[in-house]
This record gives sequence, structure tokens and C-alpha cells, in this order.
Amino acid sequence: MHTRLAQRLCDCFGQELLDASADEWGVRIYDQERPIRRVGWAAMLTPDVVQQCVSGGVDLLVTFHDAWPFLYQVREESLRLLGQSGLGHVWVHAPLGQADFGSNAFLLERIGCASSRPYALQEGFYMGRIGALPEEVPLEAVAARLEAAYGEAPRFVHDGGRPCRCVAVVTGGGCNTEYMRLALEEGRDTYITGEYNAYLAIYARGTGLNVLVFSHTYTERYAALRLAERLFGADAGVEFVEIVEEHL
Repeated sequence: MHTRLAQRLCDCFGQELLDASADEWGVRIYDQERPIRRVGWAAMLTPDVVQQCVSGGVDLLVTFHDAWPFLYQVREESLRLLGQSGLGHVWVHAPLGQADFGSNAFLLERIGCASSRPYALQEGFYMGRIGALPEEVPLEAVAARLEAAYGEAPRFVHDGGRPCRCVAVVTGGGCNTEYMRLALEEGRDTYITGEYNAYLAIYARGTGLNVLVFSHTYTERYAALRLAERLFGADAGVEFVEIVEEHL
């Protein structure tokens, strides 16, 4: 591992958090001498993402997610392609989700919240963040801001019949109704996530909570760009390369 890369990760998240969450981040460096000039960024580690990096001459890939173990052959192929190409890889999951520059914070900024704080503590990590808009706006206005940011329409909308002002966000895994319950306890009128299931819809309709669901990929991918910029943005000559992903 590049010593400076390890130090920069520590600067971003703190050594205590990294040590306490060893299975929530990782670094794969196959060639210690390979200079880092082109840094790719994406939400997910998949074979297609790796192949795009190789074709584009990327030296190191930064993602929000590693390849999940429950994807079995897809994970194996992703790691095989990484090793075969010598492409370096950095991924940070839960610490990046709760960071003040991470996926949840990014989404709240895009809808107009000037500040936010973590909420929904689970197993030592805050799964989401909450913030407040400067004034009440219709739900469709919040949806339009995110459509512009992510280039996609919401996958699910529940208008609870009230304006939006106090917002909770849980990008990944946010279809868990426990996080929605906690949002209501925090006085939130609106809940936004990147995952959908039937329970989310039933709970939203039963409680009157405004809900917007966008894609998992796009609610999280820009956190990878922000992390890449913090790790390498001060280095002369480094280029950041957007890797194309589906709206999943």
C-alpha cells in the first residue's frame, strides 16, 4: 500500500474509525511503484467497471462499495480482473456514508440543506443524515432537484400531503422501516433513499411520511468522487475519470 494513501485515508476518517471498521473499507495495490495519474470513480465494483477502467488507462479506482460476497461469481470475476490488470482499488463504505462529505450529506446539499447531522445509529455507524431546508417546498420541487443532480426520475414517490422542510436521508439500505420510524421520531416530514421494497411503501402510506426513492447507484456514486478528490486532489497532474454505471 502506498504509505501516503494510508495516511490520507486516516486524515479523511480518523485512524480510530478505520481500525474499528476494518471490514468496511479496503485498499488493493498490486504495483507499489505504479504512479497514480488517472483516478476512476464509481459506486460499485463490478466487472464492467473494472473493464472501463482498464480501457481508459485508469491507475486506481475509488468506489463506495466493494464487490459484495453474496454476488458470488460476479465478485470473483471483479477481483480476478483487478489482479490481472494491476488496477489499484480503494473502497470505503459505512465511514463514507456517515461522513460530512459522503453520500447522505451530498444528497442533502443538492436539495438545499446548508448543514446536516448523522442519525440512525446501527452497529457503531450512523446510517443516514438529517437536515432542514431554508423554507417549506412541495415534494415535487425536491424530486426535481434530485432529478437534475442524478439524471434520473424517482423510482417511487409517496406524497404525504404536506410540504417538505425537515428531511432524513439513508442512501443504501434505506428501505428498512426502522430508519423511517427513527426519521419520524426526529420530526422529519420527508424521507429519501436509494432502495425500495413493499414494506417501505406500506409504512409511508400508513404514516403520511413523504418518501422519494432514487437509484442505489446514483445516490451513492458521487461520494466516491468526493473521496477521490480528498485523496488525490492536491496532487499535480491527477485526472479524475467518471466511470459510467447503470441507474440500479
